Amino acid sequence: MSAATSTSRGGAQPSLLRRLAHTPLRDIVRGRLSGRADVKRLVAAAELPVPLASIVLEVARRSRLWRLERADVADELIAHFVDGLSAGSSPQALADVFGPARQAARLIRRAKRRNRPLLWKAWVRSVQAVGLLIGLFVVIYIVAAIRLFTGIPVLAHDYLADVNAKARAVPEAQRAWPMYRSALIALGEIPREVNDHVVRPGQQEWEHVARYIETHGEALELVRQAASRPGLGYITGYVINEADLVLWPDRASATNDRYVKMGLIGILLPHLTELRRMSRLLTLDAHRAAAKADGTLAAADIEASLGIAEHARETPFIINELVSLGQIMLALDTFGEIASEHPDIFTNSQLQALAHRFSAVHGGRIQLRLDGERWRFQDFVQRLYTDDGRGDGRLTAQGLRSLGDLSSMVAQSTGVPRSRVDPVAPALGLANAGRREMTEEFSRLFTLAEAEFAKPLWEQDTGKVDREVGHLNRSPMSTARNLPVALLMPALGKAGVRPQLVIQQRDGMLVAIGLELYRRRNGAWPESLDMLVPDLLPAVPPDRFDGRPLRYRLVDGRPLVYSIGADRDDDGGRPPLDDRGRVVPKLAARVVEDPAKAVDGDWVLWPPVLEAADDS
Repeated sequence: MSAATSTSRGGAQPSLLRRLAHTPLRDIVRGRLSGRADVKRLVAAAELPVPLASIVLEVARRSRLWRLERADVADELIAHFVDGLSAGSSPQALADVFGPARQAARLIRRAKRRNRPLLWKAWVRSVQAVGLLIGLFVVIYIVAAIRLFTGIPVLAHDYLADVNAKARAVPEAQRAWPMYRSALIALGEIPREVNDHVVRPGQQEWEHVARYIETHGEALELVRQAASRPGLGYITGYVINEADLVLWPDRASATNDRYVKMGLIGILLPHLTELRRMSRLLTLDAHRAAAKADGTLAAADIEASLGIAEHARETPFIINELVSLGQIMLALDTFGEIASEHPDIFTNSQLQALAHRFSAVHGGRIQLRLDGERWRFQDFVQRLYTDDGRGDGRLTAQGLRSLGDLSSMVAQSTGVPRSRVDPVAPALGLANAGRREMTEEFSRLFTLAEAEFAKPLWEQDTGKVDREVGHLNRSPMSTARNLPVALLMPALGKAGVRPQLVIQQRDGMLVAIGLELYRRRNGAWPESLDMLVPDLLPAVPPDRFDGRPLRYRLVDGRPLVYSIGADRDDDGGRPPLDDRGRVVPKLAARVVEDPAKAVDGDWVLWPPVLEAADDS
């Protein structure tokens, strides 16, 4: 440092507070109040002419450097001007040679920053990168918001018309629903026992149920007549048909515009509950008839139950399919119980007619249809996305609101709370897959499901589709990308097993009918099921769990027909027990992916093994 500079650091001492304010932290740590960052003091102490002092102060200020760096710049400029003055130059000449303070400050700032530590340079670059990213995010968010809120979905196809096509095709004079409606009005308030649990002759509540059935015999006859009609003819939609408001007056104003905008997801199917109740009434009437040795009426009730099962699946959704399958199972259970308790109640011709009716149910091919679910998804998709005319499109704000509504519905049914996603709506719009990709993914999963459903149970991978859906939810980003599929894809694994179980029970009843007819003809039970072929059975039905023929044994001179059940091992016809030690036959039909985890025991198909009453 020059002598002039040293002199410039002398002069009057500043106040203690000023020295503290202009002392670098490194000096304070060392216990020194140096005040060496006080540029004004340095300039004042140098006693430079006003033009030169102004230049020093302006350059130091414009350099926008750290305080110590500005002090160093001031020191260097003071020394420069002191040297010039000592050499005989005038202040104005030195100022003219120095040039504009702005330009000098810029050059000095650049040189000083270039000599700063590497760590500082890395920090600056990091801050710049973060700033750039934030700016980029803001731009993307704005673009995404514009993209989301300017999109308009186009309803190009009326899928509700497809859903109702079969019902509308039934001539009005042959529709069963108007007759069912009349029967339901006549039935009035159905006893709670019909809905709560199965009641049988001899049980405590049977007398009340039997009295109700006898009192409403004409209404049940109307149900039987309706069940024989070729089609149901129930037109579904988003509101209750005016003629049906007499059944559901509380739904007169139940239309929810939010659900209407969601398309087929929001349609109403209240008739399914009524069909189930009428089917249960028929099975109870069949037991009542059997107790009075009226095989004709019991057979008519069972056949009518199967007719209702056919009507329930006129609307092609999975819920309709499952209700229909449940009614078939109920009819099979009813026949089995009656035929077991009253072996001679049905004539040969009645047994043969029932066998043919059981064989012909669902057109002779019991399999889960997915047409309605495909339409439901396609209808929902056209309400979510724009349409570029080539099968693709982007998610819209209206579509995102519909996804939120659907998410709320799912949360209400599962009890899982839904968090609001409004602030990230534009991001979800970008993250979500396009219309074509979403449709292709859904179609792939359904095609995969249909391929599995077409296989017999012993060849099915029952968890395959559900695992694929689970893979779509492997991460929050994946779920956001595939949100419509993740929300709308039903649990097809369990649903796909249901038809196979119905087939198994139906085959068991067909074998039981064949056995009874053989006994009546020959006076003894056959030694093997092969003796029923081909006169009484076209072939011995396979066990749906391993593909081998159904198991058959004579136990104490009585036939025993069974499947090895979900555990895939032969227990000799021993039914399973629940965790309380009670016999629960259909636990053996509870399919799990790993047979080793299935309940131990066989599924006894004949004779029926009644479950123990719950005395809890």
